Amino acid sequence: MSQPCPQAAQAEFSDSVVIEAGAENRRERLLGTVFAIAGFALFLVAGGLSPYEPDGTQKLLGTHQQLGLPPCGFLTVFQLPCPGCGMTTAFSLVVRGDLSGGWRANAAGVVIAGVVFVSTLFFTVIALRGRRSGLWTDDVIKYAVAVAAIAAASRWLFVVGPKLLTLTN
Repeated sequence: MSQPCPQAAQAEFSDSVVIEAGAENRRERLLGTVFAIAGFALFLVAGGLSPYEPDGTQKLLGTHQQLGLPPCGFLTVFQLPCPGCGMTTAFSLVVRGDLSGGWRANAAGVVIAGVVFVSTLFFTVIALRGRRSGLWTDDVIKYAVAVAAIAAASRWLFVVGPKLLTLTN
């Protein structure tokens, strides 16, 4: 009975690793492409909306209604802004370079717009070149969602917290 050649086993192993690495890189490039397109689309839509009232003053919320969406249900029912109130307006102002206006509309929106911008650049590089860093697209998505959730919750507590305290007194 002959023993298998160690070089043959090594060749099989390295071929399967190359095949798996190639499939993983294709997956990363596909995810990078999808998320880069989504990021660019988000900024294009935000740029197409007007964050200003007819008289030229800056809106603080309601820009999303230009997309055919209804007014915020949370705001309508509770007379308190939801975590997303002003987010579309903030994005639209950030696209125009008005960071302070975006901050007034929704500070979390400015932070999230920055995260989306950096993530979109990262995903574009991945889509064009494949994975070159130690980060995976899944990791970037997790970090971006975590930052967005923390920013939105923090802003909401900062805005709504004092109003809730006055209601209980």
